[in-house]
Amino acid sequence: MIATPQNGLVTDQGFFFQKGSYAEANGIFTANDTGVDTLIVYDGDATAGVSQTALVLANVNAAYLTTDSWGSIYFDPPPIG
Repeated sequence: MIATPQNGLVTDQGFFFQKGSYAEANGIFTANDTGVDTLIVYDGDATAGVSQTALVLANVNAAYLTTDSWGSIYFDPPPIG
């Protein structure tokens, strides 16, 4: 998993995951270690600038997300049973 930057800001063409809780009623994501949701923050600007952009994956544990060197993100849950 990509480590969350200490300043909470994504780098140019970068991204990171944050575990936490998303309250759909008010659209607020709270970062915490006990949440069941994942916030993916990425640079939404294709130029040299940086635009903080994010999406929430509800009921997806960040521990089950993997990445590759091309920047792809994969969901890899444990086997059922």
